Amino acid sequence: MKILILGASGDVGREVTTEAQNRGHQITASARNVLRLSSLDAEIKIEALDVSDDIEKLEWLMQDHDVVVSALRPVAGEEAKLVSMTNTVLVAARKTGKPVFITGGAG
Repeated sequence: MKILILGASGDVGREVTTEAQNRGHQITASARNVLRLSSLDAEIKIEALDVSDDIEKLEWLMQDHDVVVSALRPVAGEEAKLVSMTNTVLVAARKTGKPVFITGGAG
């Protein structure tokens, strides 16, 4: 299965990425800061993406995947943006017809 992981550089996103890879899935890991993804295996595709700024790229990435996992988290101090970020993902998913699993953590 081809999985797009949004927010792959965070704690939850890293765990999802690791688990998906261990299960043999093809993964595209996305994050605002791709330098935080530099430790991922070379077989994982990495994409820079800020869903708050680039819905067109989000939709383009979704087209090539079977499912999307959102582990998004706003920048510290901007937690209120999570609602709009999640809405952007859901709008893009509706347009592309892709299923989305939304996850997160507290801490």
